Amino acid sequence: MRLRLLKRTLRSLRKFGATLVMGSIIALTSAEHGVRSEIVYYSNKEGEWDWIIHIMDADGSNPVQLAVGGMPSWSPDGERIAFSYGSNGFHGDVADIYLIDGDGENRVNLTQGLHQRNLFPAWSPDGTKIAFWSDREDRPDIYLMEADGTNPINLTRDPHNEDRPSWSPDGAKIAFGALQVPRGEQNMSDIFVMDADGANRINLTQNPEAVNQFPAWSPSGAKIAFHRREPDGRDDIFVINVDGTGLLNITATLLIEEINPSWSPVPPLESRRERLVTKWGAVKLPR
Repeated sequence: MRLRLLKRTLRSLRKFGATLVMGSIIALTSAEHGVRSEIVYYSNKEGEWDWIIHIMDADGSNPVQLAVGGMPSWSPDGERIAFSYGSNGFHGDVADIYLIDGDGENRVNLTQGLHQRNLFPAWSPDGTKIAFWSDREDRPDIYLMEADGTNPINLTRDPHNEDRPSWSPDGAKIAFGALQVPRGEQNMSDIFVMDADGANRINLTQNPEAVNQFPAWSPSGAKIAFHRREPDGRDDIFVINVDGTGLLNITATLLIEEINPSWSPVPPLESRRERLVTKWGAVKLPR
C-alpha cells in the first residue's frame, strides 16, 4: 500500500512543476535538478525507541539502511546527509547531529553534546552552513553552525521555544515556529522569519489561538507552507506570503490530519505558479 502511494506521489511530482507534499518523505532530489535521484527517510519498529535512516531509489526500489537516527537532510549537492541521533531515540536527554556520506560512510558527530538535544538539521542552500534546534542553553533555540560543526551560534536567544528551521531559497532568511507562551501552559505558536544572522525577526501568523509550526519555503521564495492545529484539534496545511499576507488553508476540504509540508523543486522552464498535490489531485495555488 505504501509503495503504491509513493509511486503515485512521485508520478505527480514529475507531472507538475512545484508541488507541495504532505507526509513522511523527508527529502527528495531528482536527477533533473541535482546529482542524486534517491529518497532518504526514517522509520522505526513498533515498540522500539531507535529510528533508522534508509535510502531508496525514487521508484521505491532498493531500500538500504544507512544509519541509526532520524530527521535526515540532504546536502544541496546530494553528497552528504545530516541527521539526528540519540541513544534513546529523540525522547532522551541527549541527541546529536551527525553527518554521513550518501552511502552511509564517514560518520561524523557535528555537535558532540554532553547533556543536550540537537535536532532538525537544515542545510543552507549553498551547503556551507547547517541551522538546527538545540536546548543546550536550557531552552529550545535555533542555532547556526558551519557544515563541519564549527562556530555554533545561537540565533534566537529569548524566552520562547523555537522549533524546526527552514531556509529561504536564496539563503538570506530562516523561517521557524516559536511558542508564544511557556510550554505546559498553552502550546500556542506562530511562524516567524528572520535574517540568517538572527536579525529582523518578524511574526507572520500572529494567531494566539492556534499552533503554527513546521514551515517550508516555496522554491520561488514567495510563500511559506506550514502546519496549523486549530483550537478544535483540526490539523491543516496553510500557505502564507513571506510578508504575512495572503493566508490560505489549502487542505480545508480534507477529512484527514495533514502535517509536515514539503515543496518539490521548480523546473527551470516551468511556470512560477506553484501547485500542490493531494490524493484528490493537483491544485494550483493562487499567485
